Amino acid sequence: MKVELDTAHLSAMTSLWRDATDMKAKLSDEAKLHILANRAQVLKNMVGVAGHWQTFLQAYPAANEGLAELNAFRDELASFRQWATDGLNELQKLQLGESMADGQTQPSDDAP
Repeated sequence: MKVELDTAHLSAMTSLWRDATDMKAKLSDEAKLHILANRAQVLKNMVGVAGHWQTFLQAYPAANEGLAELNAFRDELASFRQWATDGLNELQKLQLGESMADGQTQPSDDAP
């Protein structure tokens, strides 16, 4: 089976996701509120998607002329996944800091 991978399209998708999450893309107020209220889950989903794509790309063969493009997209995808992971880790640190300031020793499971 021959599969054609449109790395430009996938790259544009990850760029748009990143820009929307960082509020750099034009979004409705409702979309902004949704992303802000659910930022941790949004980032978690992005980490998962990037991981699935990376798994798929490990098995994806490329002809010699497409190898450089594929490797460049793999690097871009790794960078996207790291960005999402870093954002998720930062939120977890903020949550821990807030719980410590409130006198809690552990982050609450019911925290927003």
